[in-house]
Amino acid sequence: MYVSAQKKWPKNAANITLYQHYAISIYFAVVTMTTTGYGDISGHESFGFLVIIVTIIFGVLVFAYAVSLLTATLVNVDAPKYCHIAKFSSVFFSLSLSLSLSLCLFV
Repeated sequence: MYVSAQKKWPKNAANITLYQHYAISIYFAVVTMTTTGYGDISGHESFGFLVIIVTIIFGVLVFAYAVSLLTATLVNVDAPKYCHIAKFSSVFFSLSLSLSLSLCLFV
């Protein structure tokens, strides 16, 4: 099965098997959904389509992992600051309670 560079579809579409139809359909679906684009280089055989699909999905997963790591890092930048503020507020709250109790007992 040969995919022409101009039409991106097999030249001998009448002679391809059902398996090859599914391989081509899945290839075009994955390339379209990942917005990769068809480009100048494309698969010529079912195995080529499979390699391209696996490569595209692997690239999407690596990109998603990198974005999630960056997001987690940015979210946790201020975490120690807020933890410190929470500790101080609890100390000030307990001091204000003990101070008010001691004043009540004194009066």
